[in-house]
Parts: sequence; structure tokens; C-alpha cells
Amino acid sequence: MKERNAILVTSNKAVRIPAGEVLTTLVAMGYDFTGYNDNPRHRPELRGAPKFKGIAGPMWGGENAPWRYETSAAYREISR
Repeated sequence: MKERNAILVTSNKAVRIPAGEVLTTLVAMGYDFTGYNDNPRHRPELRGAPKFKGIAGPMWGGENAPWRYETSAAYREISR
């Protein structure tokens, strides 16, 4: 699995995270690391990506798009 750039969307901002720094950046921001995505129904590109408590994601945005993570609050707002 090749790590991509990522975007963390919160209720009031979007934070761009460089490839290779997703785990360390989100942990430094206070999010709890819960393991790696191993869901066989997810796209192969997302398997092995880090997961966090209270964060939806990783989500697929397309071939050249970054992984997307959203806080629970942002996901609820966007999904209305």
C-alpha cells in the first residue's frame, strides 16, 4: 500500500497532510489511532491506511485525489 496525501475535514477547516505523515500528524492533533484499514470490501488503495477514533475514513476520492478523513461532526454536516 502506497500512502497518499490526505485531507482532514473538521467542522471549521480542512487540513492537508503530506503522504507518509497521516499517522503521526493525526496522533499529534490528539486523535486516537485504532489500527489499519483491513476491510476486504474497501478499495485496495485504502487497505492498510491508518484509522482513528471519532474520524470517518479513509475515504476514496479518485485516482489522483488524496485520502479523505472527516471528523464525526463534519461528516454529519456534509451528509445532510
